[in-house]
Parts: sequence; C-alpha cells; structure tokens
Amino acid sequence: MSRKQRAANRRNAKKSTGPKTAEGKQASRFNSVLHGLYSTVLVLNLEDKQLYNALYVDFRQRFRPVDAFELDLVERLVCCSWHMRRITGIESGVLHIGHPRSGGAWV
Repeated sequence: MSRKQRAANRRNAKKSTGPKTAEGKQASRFNSVLHGLYSTVLVLNLEDKQLYNALYVDFRQRFRPVDAFELDLVERLVCCSWHMRRITGIESGVLHIGHPRSGGAWV
C-alpha cells in the first residue's frame, strides 16, 4: 500500500462514525460474527446455552480448581472444547455440502 493510499485510508476512517442509536448498535453487534471462531460471544444464539453450562459444570467438578489460576485454566479448557465442537460442526456441514453424493462438488 502506498503512502498516498494510507493517508486516504486514514482520512476516510475518520469519517466513519458507526451506529449512534441503541437500536443501531444492537443491530450491528453481530456484524462480524459469521462462524463464531473469533467472536467475543462464547455461546452463539443458535447454540445450546444449557449444554455449554453442563460442560462448564462437568469440567469444574472433574478438575476441581483450587485457585484463580487453576480456574482460569479450566475455563480455557471449556472454551477450547466448545470451540472444537463448533469447528467440528462447521467442518461437517462444509464437507457435506461439497460432497458429490449430496449434490455438491469437491472444490
């Protein structure tokens, strides 16, 4: 990117104000969430919050953290496990859509 392009980009970025109203902010809240892999929202609306809570309780009971550090590790394990389940579902759906027997074609 040239110096001139960067300068133009900075000028344009200053014009961006984003949503002003509560409704606009609420509507744009999930604009960047396509698959949830980089989302700050741990459990997406289409996912089962009770299933996540059961996973969390199971991990806490299994590992029994005794301090903040261990609790942080358990929470990371839960988060990673939840993301792996999501990724497996996404991968399965993508492969099914692209499979020749389902009417798709391998890319």
